[in-house]
Amino acid sequence: MSAAARGAGPGPVAVVGAGRAGLGLARALRSAGVRVSVIGRDRKRLRRAVPAARIVVIAVADAALGAAASTLARLPLQGKVVLHLSGARGASALAAARS
Repeated sequence: MSAAARGAGPGPVAVVGAGRAGLGLARALRSAGVRVSVIGRDRKRLRRAVPAARIVVIAVADAALGAAASTLARLPLQGKVVLHLSGARGASALAAARS
């Protein structure tokens, strides 16, 4: 049994972005026993999944990263790890989600 399945893992993860990177990451996490929600463009699903997650991964195109961070900033993020998969942008791309 994996650490995540025993309750010692990272907890629920919300992957925002249903493209190759987001789906690939979700598949890998699930195979390790982590509960994962993948959110595409469905804002209702986003509003349900993000509050339940301990980790939020933004896996959208670089050009959409700022808008995704701004949308997430309207949700309860306190105490959550929020990260992105962009290779072209730094942590400052998540500034909107930090407020």
